[in-house]
Amino acid sequence: MRKKLKKLAQVRHRPNFMAYACLVAVCILWGTTWVASAWTVRQGVSALQVAAIRQIIAGVVLCSSLWFVLKDKLVLPSWRDTVLLAFLNFVCSNALSTWGVKFIPGGLGSIVGAAYPLWLVVLYTWFFDKKISMAIWLGMMMSFFGLVLVFFPSLQGADVKGNFVFGFLLSVFSSITWALGTIYTKRQADRQVNPYFSIGLQMLLSGSVLCVVLWMGGQFTPLTEIPAGVWGGIGYLTLFGSLIAFSCFLYALKHLPAEQVSIYAYINPIVALFISHFTMGEAITPLLLLGTAIVIGGVYSINRAFKIEV
Repeated sequence: MRKKLKKLAQVRHRPNFMAYACLVAVCILWGTTWVASAWTVRQGVSALQVAAIRQIIAGVVLCSSLWFVLKDKLVLPSWRDTVLLAFLNFVCSNALSTWGVKFIPGGLGSIVGAAYPLWLVVLYTWFFDKKISMAIWLGMMMSFFGLVLVFFPSLQGADVKGNFVFGFLLSVFSSITWALGTIYTKRQADRQVNPYFSIGLQMLLSGSVLCVVLWMGGQFTPLTEIPAGVWGGIGYLTLFGSLIAFSCFLYALKHLPAEQVSIYAYINPIVALFISHFTMGEAITPLLLLGTAIVIGGVYSINRAFKIEV
């Protein structure tokens, strides 16, 4: 009996290699999408329309394929959860981050996104009345100082009252809403609701709403007038940024602790910075590297000091 219990304990503690593989994929793929988004939205099509088209295509593919394969086994999420998560994950987070990188460099935008674990800690603290240790406060101060270093060169050559500040605020707000959406997504993934079908519904809903808003505001570009290069960028963002990366993210979130999954936010800026350097000519300065290291070190220390319970 003891041998059986011992074997069972070993099986339970055996690492989920598929979950870790999915986490690695998220670390790399979402780093590349920052650069792809930055390039795509600078080709003359509204950033919000790029995000809307990407979401609608990915939502149709996810929902239709899952409905066809698992029609009798699907547990549909409530409309309340779907609307809330669509607003947090896509209307606020995905769409606004795509819009934000139109005004700030893609690598810098990804570093702002790297503060997402910090916001996750703050939101968990507010909602569950967790005490914040001195180590967490020090990590927050490190991260803030690192962000100042990272943005200092751009602020020197930018109009702080113009579009740069606007893009910066969009990116920060999208990071906060993404952290809040992660909390709700984690809770939904722990239930019987199919998280992939749920995320597909969220994409469809948010993409449709964005298209309607853009059309009513006269900002919607007819699909036939969208350049082939933009369609190529949308295709990359849809396949690798939405379908593959989101599926990997949900799988990792279901099988690993939320704070462990959030380490992708530390890796994304490094991936984005190097890709931006080689493809878009964005400079990698010693100050930028120092600020990046401080941001990553600060947020990492927060994760180590505060183990989130979900």
